[in-house]
Amino acid sequence: MHDFYAPGIDPIMPTLKSNEGIVEISGMALIKNDKMVGKINAKEAFYLKLINDRYKAGAIELEVDKEGFDLPESLEDSDTLAVVIDTIQSKSDINLISKENLQFELKIKLKTRLLEINQALDLKNPVHVKKLETKLSGKIISDVENLINKARDVGADPFGFGEIYRKSVRQANLTTEKWHGMYPESKVDVKVEFEILRTGVVE
Repeated sequence: MHDFYAPGIDPIMPTLKSNEGIVEISGMALIKNDKMVGKINAKEAFYLKLINDRYKAGAIELEVDKEGFDLPESLEDSDTLAVVIDTIQSKSDINLISKENLQFELKIKLKTRLLEINQALDLKNPVHVKKLETKLSGKIISDVENLINKARDVGADPFGFGEIYRKSVRQANLTTEKWHGMYPESKVDVKVEFEILRTGVVE
């Protein structure tokens, strides 16, 4: 319940759906001033966990373009390379870079296991693995930036950027109302370090 009372971070609540009589979590509701102002889906909730928590965030499917990979002819007519990764270890760090410009830096470090891939990519080739890491890192940066923009557009800060500001700026006297007024002007530079430690791939 901490998030409901701390100035500088807005709460989230799970959204539920019924699937053949079984209730499942479908995503998260973004809350501002005790009202739901938006929703994020399960994949976006995965990224929110990566930002807010240092632990295994579970498995996720990502798609990147297959340009630059030496792939054999495939019956699958797809321009993308789809993978399923499992988070082994994650760590995130948010810092206030400029209080005048309200500029933050978000660093995410990810160590993962590759579970599935839809193309016959030679994963014994370290060049291929490195290229895949680079592409997946770029994909995650893009997805996280989109999530931050989505939440900021509705005025909700479930990431705690305001809390970082409050702790970083002396005598900030930050209230929830004050932060909600400042938050739309904030900027976030997202950086991701992505590493595939091992594969348990089923193609």
